[in-house]
Amino acid sequence: MTNKELVANAVAYLQKTTCYEKGFWCQYMSTAEYNRVLRMYPKNATYHNEKYCNTDVYAADCLCFMKQLLGGGTVNRRLSYAQMAAGPLGDCDNQTFYNKLYDLRSPVGAPAGYGLATTGHAALCIGNDQWIDFNYSGSQNGIALHTGFSGTNFRCGKIPGIEYAAAPSDTAEDFKNWLLKNSAQIINNLYDSYEKGVM
Repeated sequence: MTNKELVANAVAYLQKTTCYEKGFWCQYMSTAEYNRVLRMYPKNATYHNEKYCNTDVYAADCLCFMKQLLGGGTVNRRLSYAQMAAGPLGDCDNQTFYNKLYDLRSPVGAPAGYGLATTGHAALCIGNDQWIDFNYSGSQNGIALHTGFSGTNFRCGKIPGIEYAAAPSDTAEDFKNWLLKNSAQIINNLYDSYEKGVM
């Protein structure tokens, strides 16, 4: 999967009904599945999302959302546990996700598709200093789009198993340098064309 495909799959959830539930990876939230996961994570009861049982909601926690994306999950393809765990990082914990990010850089200006992590949270950079995550905080209950990185303390890097396109800035930088180097000649050529009536 490319970084562009990863981001496209992730942002599609912004148009869907979502909620935050620990231990969910966007699988169907039947009453039975809600109760099964609730036994593992009793704190889920405090989120009061049982109202979404048996609806088309996408429930996830921050890390499980990332793992299901890496396993090939989309708004049109809910994954089984085995499919989610077959992704490039498997059914990893937050510390592993944090440690596995590579080619680290500042999140400010980071390309789309870079992973964002603390030892307790996971998110995805979607470019233009924007990022998305699943969380239950303040008014957020599910997925949300955020702008800027003030106060986040994210580690930012490439995610294993994702194919990253070459940065287009290299080509733009080369073109800019060529223009600067050849600007006098370009201006002379334009002037000559004008004088000859070509322009």
